[in-house]
Amino acid sequence: MLAYELIVRGIVQGVGFRYFTKQKADSLSIGGHVHNNTDGSVQIYVVGQKAPVIDFLDWCHHGPDTATVESLEYHEVAIKRVDQFQIIR
Repeated sequence: MLAYELIVRGIVQGVGFRYFTKQKADSLSIGGHVHNNTDGSVQIYVVGQKAPVIDFLDWCHHGPDTATVESLEYHEVAIKRVDQFQIIR
């Protein structure tokens, strides 16, 4: 199991980024959450098996077609028990 916290910057709010992030996480059967930050970035916590989490990180480098990812920062964090992926509003 791996867990990461990510900060995605660029045109990532108001373009469905959280919705598509949840779809991607659900398709990979990984848990966590995503929310908008007040500075215009998106923050993500993701946890799951190694291969799906790495696939998710790769996807986050470009995100959905509606977004423009300018930068992605991430670091490994402690694993929290999470059963599903949620959008935090």
